[in-house]
Amino acid sequence: MAAGVPVVATAVGGVPALIADAAQGVLVPHRRPDLLAEAALALLADPSRRRATRRSTREQGIERLS
Repeated sequence: MAAGVPVVATAVGGVPALIADAAQGVLVPHRRPDLLAEAALALLADPSRRRATRRSTREQGIERLS
């Protein structure tokens, strides 16, 4: 997260605790590769959302490291 890379992940294990809201990334149900691909493509297609997610993810990652 501290690298500022937008996150697209499945909502399993501790991942939902790390990606608390849509500003930090996109969570999809597990065992749904179709939704995972759809979320990744949607993020790639929207540069402004990607920039906002990148910024939020980086800030959250740096906070967690401090």
